[in-house]
Amino acid sequence: VESRVTDPTLLESVISALTECGEYKEIGELYSFVGRKKESIENFVKGKDYSRAVEIAKTHFPNQVSSLEVAWADHLISINQHATAIEHYIEAHQSGKAIDAAIVAKRFDEAARIVDRLDNTRGLERQLSIIQKHFSDEICS
Repeated sequence: VESRVTDPTLLESVISALTECGEYKEIGELYSFVGRKKESIENFVKGKDYSRAVEIAKTHFPNQVSSLEVAWADHLISINQHATAIEHYIEAHQSGKAIDAAIVAKRFDEAARIVDRLDNTRGLERQLSIIQKHFSDEICS
């Protein structure tokens, strides 16, 4: 069976049919099965299966993990899942974006914890002001 799947003509035919249907996750699985990891990752991203894309990248393309984590978090932001995006921004070392996501998600304690872990807060004045105002308002209420 594996030799049939790896036949280039059959493989391209199946991928073409799956592409017409927008079945990018399935294309990603197929490419992964035949060892074409780069194409696999590309299709998992197209299919919004960032978990699988990151999983494969960690093993085969570790230099892409950070950018995939950012893309995953950006996707989560686009569907209003700010709280879930925080950790992916942290994984990608994008503290400013993680803080922004935490603020929008009203996770001010988490935003403050992220700030506390930073050596340098230059460029984060707006976020720091929002966090400070939140805790100030909380204390004064």
